[in-house]
Amino acid sequence: MKNFTSKMFAMIVAVLAFFAASPVQAQVVNPQDLFGTYEFTCTMEITADGQEYADLFSDKCEVVISSGSPYDLMICGIAGSTVEEGQTANYSNGNITVMNANGSSYYYWGTPVILGSADGASPFDGTGWSLNYTVDVNTKEITLNDFTAITVDGAWNTDKVLAKFTNCKLTFKEAETVEIHDLSGEYRFEAKTGGYNVNAESNFPTGFDMTLTALDETFQSYTAVINYGEGYVPVSLPATYDGFVLSIEAKDAYLTEDHSYAFSDYYAPNVLDAVIEFKYESEKALSLNNSVCISKATEAEGETVFVFEQYYFYGTAKKEGVVDDVNFAGTYHVKATNPWFLVEDYEYPTEFDFVIEEKEDGYYVTTFMNGNIYDNTWGASLCAVEGNTLKLPVGQNMKVARVYNNADYTEMAYDVLFDGFGTDEGTVDLTLNEDGTWSMTDFSFYRLNIVYDANWNATSTLSENMSAFYGGLEVEKEVEVEAYDFVGTYWLSADVETNVADYTYPTNNIKLVIEEVFDYYSGESLGLYVKDFVHGNIYNSTYAAYPCVVEGNVLKIPADQAAKVKSVWSSDDYLTSIYDVLYDGEKEYITITANEDGSFSMDDFTFTRRTETWDANYTAKEVTMGDWSARYTNITIQKQGDAINDVEAEESAVKVYAENGVIYVAGANAPVQVYSMSGACVFNGVANQVNGLNKGLYIVKCGNAVVKVIL
Repeated sequence: MKNFTSKMFAMIVAVLAFFAASPVQAQVVNPQDLFGTYEFTCTMEITADGQEYADLFSDKCEVVISSGSPYDLMICGIAGSTVEEGQTANYSNGNITVMNANGSSYYYWGTPVILGSADGASPFDGTGWSLNYTVDVNTKEITLNDFTAITVDGAWNTDKVLAKFTNCKLTFKEAETVEIHDLSGEYRFEAKTGGYNVNAESNFPTGFDMTLTALDETFQSYTAVINYGEGYVPVSLPATYDGFVLSIEAKDAYLTEDHSYAFSDYYAPNVLDAVIEFKYESEKALSLNNSVCISKATEAEGETVFVFEQYYFYGTAKKEGVVDDVNFAGTYHVKATNPWFLVEDYEYPTEFDFVIEEKEDGYYVTTFMNGNIYDNTWGASLCAVEGNTLKLPVGQNMKVARVYNNADYTEMAYDVLFDGFGTDEGTVDLTLNEDGTWSMTDFSFYRLNIVYDANWNATSTLSENMSAFYGGLEVEKEVEVEAYDFVGTYWLSADVETNVADYTYPTNNIKLVIEEVFDYYSGESLGLYVKDFVHGNIYNSTYAAYPCVVEGNVLKIPADQAAKVKSVWSSDDYLTSIYDVLYDGEKEYITITANEDGSFSMDDFTFTRRTETWDANYTAKEVTMGDWSARYTNITIQKQGDAINDVEAEESAVKVYAENGVIYVAGANAPVQVYSMSGACVFNGVANQVNGLNKGLYIVKCGNAVVKVIL
């Protein structure tokens, strides 16, 4: 295995260019050349409204640019943001086009603060502004647009401007170290299905076996053999690897003996010349980085032409024969039988929990006692694994928690993790013993003090003495109960007591639908949601704000004042609406339990009336909680019974949903606006359906209804 950096590559290129008597090549050619750490600086003005959020913002901080698959870049940390999923962007010819200004969480600094335009406009108010950063390809200095930090109202229009950022730039500090892995081995690729990334009408396989063989010890050149199985012929293709992406050249690569199928260009089915890219995720997996397209030979006007037969854009090639001896991921409870607490300004616990998570490149300790090591180190705390032992790194950079800061944040103090001998040369080891028990080596905390001058230049001082020592550690790992798959349709019957006369609540054949929702871009699960419940759709009514919680054999449906089940009445101008919400003032969740005998049981639940009144501009609303409207008790529940008939659901005043690439708006008598995630208005008019849009996430406004949908 060899290590290279983009600096080394740039130097080699420059030397070759010199001997060829041609101009020196720029440092930035590909998106990967931008990967690394940068210093963000700007002129920052915090408004009066932003004072309570001041600790979120920074005019000088570290920013990390890394891979943002399926886009070129992920930009994290601008202006002090600590949200892990930052801006996704594409790069071309000195220009960075930001695809999602607020990241996948929609709140760049975390709820409720989002990134707005230079004049404080929300990305979703129809102004259609965008972010494009300029790159100096020789120095890697990046000039950013002016922007603001804002909050938004219920319609996702600008509420308050909290801070203004001008004269923004990123100054290159250090390139990401490129590790050239040996990818040799046998893989099984499977496309992720879901209707949006495969041709469902084709019988052509969406999975194949792939064998990679390195051609030399640099592990940068390979032969890739792709085999779709019985009825198809294996193809041997040249491939290159730059430490980030494996590029397989598929030119005239026919997949059947009669040359009726072949890999093709994504944009031109008759061009049998394609590059299939895989991104390195870990020693166990490669993820598809662009697309796989297969064309089929057909006869047209007396000649053979190729037309698209199959395509897919997401999927993973998993390496066969690679398994972990120990699964370290989980929650651990630690008790110190011999602790020493050597400072009086902070109260340390003798018992605490810590969490280990497995990410794409290995194990990380996240929650640890009173902090989050992964967040505090910007993901630079990868643990080493040696057999049955996980080794947590130590040192001044291993910030466990902030224990002090003054009012203006010019002085801060952190607890940093050292080993049990009080040095930064060892590790803290977690070991699975042969008898199935766990043990953990001693560790200590030292205090790292940071003082900033008027220009925010930092001076760090490590305390000479320990602040705490943890010895004699007893460790137990929480036993994980296998989660029951609650996805499906359920039917309820119950005793119902009502407190209103404007609606008839069903008592039998009550439909409840639990669905799993997936992220459009990554294909990862976002959790389980209630899509149909008694007489409404909690998922749509709350803009996916209330995911269910699964704990083993128990499903928890959130109960809250804003957990809207259904709109039961709206005024003609939609300024006033009354909803049924799943709330009784006592229960945080309504639970469904999968019993050992195969039956189900469910908590009693209550609906309460919630009134929302908007002003004339739909920019502010007043919420009033009323009395309960219906109580369901003595509930019986079963999963998808054949003898149960569906019940016709009552339509809400305005119902917005997406199906088969079309946005439907039922019950609308007001103009409909549809906004993309970039903030552009892609439709404005009166209609009950909107089609012809690209796949992605959209915000739909109609009257007082604001709904997120995914095509």
